[in-house]
Amino acid sequence: MDKWGVFATIGPELWAREVPNGGTVPIWHLTPEWTSQFYAGVYNSIWRDGDPFTNSWKICRFQKLPVNGEDEITVFSSRTKVPEYYSFNWNIMSVFQKPVTINRFRNGQVSGTATLSPGGARGITSFHIASPEIDEDMLVDTRTLQFRLAESRQEKQQRLFPWMRILHWYGMLQQADAQAFGRVPWAIQNYLRGPNFEKAASALTEEQLQAWQQQKLMPMADDLAWLYENEQAEEIGKIELLQSLVNDPRRQANPIYMPNIPGLLRRVTAKTLDLTDLKVFMTIGVLRERWRYKAREWHKLLQRRPALKAQCDAPGGLKLAEYDPEWQMICNHPLAQEENDDDLEAYQHSKGDYGPSIKDKLRASDEQMNQMMGMMTAQDQQLNAWGSMMGIPALPPLKIPDLSNPYLKQAPPPAWKVYRPFMI
Repeated sequence: MDKWGVFATIGPELWAREVPNGGTVPIWHLTPEWTSQFYAGVYNSIWRDGDPFTNSWKICRFQKLPVNGEDEITVFSSRTKVPEYYSFNWNIMSVFQKPVTINRFRNGQVSGTATLSPGGARGITSFHIASPEIDEDMLVDTRTLQFRLAESRQEKQQRLFPWMRILHWYGMLQQADAQAFGRVPWAIQNYLRGPNFEKAASALTEEQLQAWQQQKLMPMADDLAWLYENEQAEEIGKIELLQSLVNDPRRQANPIYMPNIPGLLRRVTAKTLDLTDLKVFMTIGVLRERWRYKAREWHKLLQRRPALKAQCDAPGGLKLAEYDPEWQMICNHPLAQEENDDDLEAYQHSKGDYGPSIKDKLRASDEQMNQMMGMMTAQDQQLNAWGSMMGIPALPPLKIPDLSNPYLKQAPPPAWKVYRPFMI
């Protein structure tokens, strides 16, 4: 019977459970007394991860006789669908060797290769296996039998996918809405400009993303909009409603009641958008965020204060939570006030009134006032210029007070929000 045939006959009750020094996860040890019963004169001890009673394991180490620091190690691959494994010898001198090529096996037959090398600073007790053909890169500790698997290319791409989609839709603005594309930060415009923007978006690297995030040109992970699968259909329905309003001939005949929707929404097919696309639309301002400032801060507050969460779960607890000082601070934040104003505008639209909101009218009035004040300043400067040409002493510059409506002053939106969404 070969090595693994004998291994299969070892009863699970013979393995001793232990937590090795420097480790926190238990492993199982077949002591020298029991190992000599199954492998007399061949091995001294055997260590494995995985509970023997479940007959599952990923790493197994056979300590050879005589005990001179050499082990036979078998490590199962974590990247192959069909079980494959690496099998090789490892000893104290291996930490001084250059990387070597080892085989990967499937049912005892060679199925591929990998590079085996010492595990960096902890090379005495760890080794590194790299197999580019299956995108596997792992660091294994021989004492604790724990391994750390590096992120695969697919996993990395999946993690970067939301930002790739942001870049994709930014690139689409070149044809769909050039004015909005002009609001995209210059560094990102230059990265995407031209017909090959999709290739540039898919080539986004983690280093490039981090550089943009440090410059606050792209959102951090916490800044991405929240949306859940059960809410996707409703959001698509909202887009279809807006598109039907824009194409309504009666509204086209009376533009004052035409919804001022982002130009990108006029060019998309709502049913083709997936959950990530909808999240991206909310992040860059094409759609109104479903879960906004107050909802996010409330979630963080409950995570930070379990006692408050327990109180809210009790009958009448939510009413009492309204008087919590931290929650009141959140509600009084300027972003919360903006959210309340948006809710009022959305309520107006829900009644069928898609005309200018109260804030829109105030903004138009404020803009007219600013234009008038600008004209007065320009006239004052022109009069002083004429007076100086005729030798008339210049008058002090006209001091025009700031007459803009403080109600309309808002925190500037982040750089990645290129639209103000239509409230619906």
